Amino acid sequence: MDFMKIFGMGKHEKAKDKNLGSLFAALEEMLAGKSVDEIKLVAGWAGLLGRVANADMELSDEEIVRIREIMSEIHGLDGTSSGAIADLLAGNRVELLSVEDHFYTRMINDVADREKKLALLESLFHVAAADDIVRQNEDATIRMISRSLFLSHDEFIEVRSRFRDKLSVLKNSKSRSS
Repeated sequence: MDFMKIFGMGKHEKAKDKNLGSLFAALEEMLAGKSVDEIKLVAGWAGLLGRVANADMELSDEEIVRIREIMSEIHGLDGTSSGAIADLLAGNRVELLSVEDHFYTRMINDVADREKKLALLESLFHVAAADDIVRQNEDATIRMISRSLFLSHDEFIEVRSRFRDKLSVLKNSKSRSS
């Protein structure tokens, strides 16, 4: 009998706040060797990437590939883990991407500093631009997320400006003026 485990003092202590959503719960099992804060960061990041990818009510293959790449690059997850996260997002879009939005920003705000939040903001734009265009609804979703992460408007605009050639608003205005 493992008394340490019974009293929650084992190597991996489960999150005390059980109200972190189903994505967190799934990742807590998948990433059992990581700390609660690390799992919060991964779950929040993945959930927000999925939220942006689904902003146009369509989760494209390009967006799924980009989510997998980001989760591997930024969080050091192997292909199996990043693929499983992408599958979770694709398979549970309604539940994960509309009902539980507030869980994701709360998890990020709990564990991320400003620098990580800015990196997240940039990765959100990368997912939105995966199909070579950032649509207005994706842009609006990222703006809303940026506010929920307590980033300034100037910070949002600075990151967004790196994707100006992908913004549908600017692409549409260029085509009208031609």
